[in-house]
Amino acid sequence: MLRAYPVQFAVILGLLAAACGEDMAGPTHVVNLRVLALRAAPPEVQAPVGEELASTVADALVVGAEGSLAYRWSLCLIPGAIVDGQLCMDPSLEVPLNEDTTEASVTIPVPSPEALLSQVPGDFKGFEIDLTSGVPIQLQLEVTDVVDGAEQQVRVAFKEIVISDHASTNANPILDGITWDGVLWEADQLMEVADTATGIKLMPQWSESTLETYEREGVEETETLLFSWFVDDVSSDLSKDQSDDANPHSTLTPGQLKGEEAERLVTLWLVARDGRGGVTW
Repeated sequence: MLRAYPVQFAVILGLLAAACGEDMAGPTHVVNLRVLALRAAPPEVQAPVGEELASTVADALVVGAEGSLAYRWSLCLIPGAIVDGQLCMDPSLEVPLNEDTTEASVTIPVPSPEALLSQVPGDFKGFEIDLTSGVPIQLQLEVTDVVDGAEQQVRVAFKEIVISDHASTNANPILDGITWDGVLWEADQLMEVADTATGIKLMPQWSESTLETYEREGVEETETLLFSWFVDDVSSDLSKDQSDDANPHSTLTPGQLKGEEAERLVTLWLVARDGRGGVTW
């Protein structure tokens, strides 16, 4: 399992302590509410039969909140019905899974293809299901940051969950941890680094057995992993916001301290995706 992510390190006073502007935030920098990833376990579900139900459990990596978080989960029944990053184009296609909750996870009942088709409104009855190719159902999350009873920020994120008749379905990848300049970053370890440090090599760790083989258009392929890196300190720099398993590392340069600041606690997140809907962090 992934050991301790988010992980934290402390920037401590070094020889220099120059200021750095906070208007330099890039895609790696978390400066407000963000949904970094949605995960379903499993991401691909074998189609149940008749009135049977399968299930999958979804959770979210949400960071940068100022207050408490409220989660609203729902499904959009028809793939491709989401337009321009909005919710279902027709309210009749949206199936709520819960009211506002403080839980960052939800259990999703997955119906049989016949039951799914029976829920599709009449105007969309031309929708067809091909279990061999896999049928994606769109999971939607609306998360709200609530401060002193008032909604401050709202974010919406989407993820596809696949229903198929495949004998072997896709699973989420597994990360074993991160190394810090070649040394395993332990689960409960707070790393300390001078603000004059540069070039700290961060390397994801995983087993080759987590890379599944699958068939695409009659050709057997092996998954590759894509890594996304995030940090909540705008003055700290990551050399890559994304990397892959051929060149997976990112290099960290901690931000310099400001004025009389003696230390700063910084959080780092790593998200891994397998290109087929599998996610972990």
